[in-house]
Amino acid sequence: MSVARRDPQAEVLKIVAHPIRGGIMLSLAQGRRTFTDLMLDCGLDPGSETGLFLYHLSKLMEQDFVIKRHGKYESTERGDEASRLLRSLTLPHICSQVEEGGDKMAREDAAVHKIDVEEVKVGDMVIGEWEFRPGEVRVYEGSGRITSFDFDGGNFIKECLGNVDLPSESGKAFMLRHETYTRKYVGTERNRMRTPIKGGYHLSMREYDTISCRDDGVYSLWTSVWGPNYEDEKPDETLYDPPRKWNEPPMKIGDEASDERKEGDYVYKAHSKVMGQCIVRIDDRSYDCLLKRTHAVWSRDGENEIDRVGERFVTDKLVDILTRTYHAPTQKRRWMLESIKGWEDNPTVECCGEKHHMTGEFCLARRSL
Repeated sequence: MSVARRDPQAEVLKIVAHPIRGGIMLSLAQGRRTFTDLMLDCGLDPGSETGLFLYHLSKLMEQDFVIKRHGKYESTERGDEASRLLRSLTLPHICSQVEEGGDKMAREDAAVHKIDVEEVKVGDMVIGEWEFRPGEVRVYEGSGRITSFDFDGGNFIKECLGNVDLPSESGKAFMLRHETYTRKYVGTERNRMRTPIKGGYHLSMREYDTISCRDDGVYSLWTSVWGPNYEDEKPDETLYDPPRKWNEPPMKIGDEASDERKEGDYVYKAHSKVMGQCIVRIDDRSYDCLLKRTHAVWSRDGENEIDRVGERFVTDKLVDILTRTYHAPTQKRRWMLESIKGWEDNPTVECCGEKHHMTGEFCLARRSL
């Protein structure tokens, strides 16, 4: 009887496949780092994500990938081997080496993708559960149809962080991190030093979607969002505030959902609807999708700070294929529109009696494990 032999590379990848652990190894490949330096290199905030980072760093030290000497961390011989393997597999979008990533990303973003959406009236597709494995990364590229002055091109990354430990009252949770990057820094000077850079691109928005499971039901922790243009907020400071029960069944065509809550000084109101079934063609690829449209408004002191419509073209397993964003000209934060060249002539959608102009369009480019 033959005995299956272990693949040493597979064993190494199993340990460093998580985005945070992989980020640590790629950072240490450049030299010794302090604890804070490593966190920043991984795109984490030392003010709020220390526990999450320490968990992954400890795993690497337990497996003899990383050691600590004289107050700094460095890669072991085994860690060097893992770093070499990672560099041969990691996308330049999530690699810390600017010289590899920056030029390649610029060339990709310069292309205009051919995108076609055809409405169909067949079947009864249902939006199901997440199909997203821990350690998986999905890279989205701008379609090239939106020309921007301030943002100067961009890309969108989704990373599945898997199960993470929450404070004791919430237990474990499944978490996805969404990040949008641009070539030009658009935040405040106060935030410049703590805004991560990947592949020569500056972080322009980070958000987390977190689903927490308990014995008495399924709970969703509301999505936390941070951008470097925010004056008084820290990244993820509201990440664990407070769980809301989430027991929606899978959404079918025509299903609607609504939400209203207080977010700090803001009142957040949103309603969503599954509009219908579509075939989405991106260049030479074709997907059967459902279109889910969400109209969200953040208001403060009776004024609409942000009035946004989001469109998600998703497969039946809730895999985003194409995302679009539209903003209302009447919202107070007009820079979201005015940073876009010729926004008045962009495609529009109408929600609640008002036209919203397209300000962003991202399509799925690739996925990696």
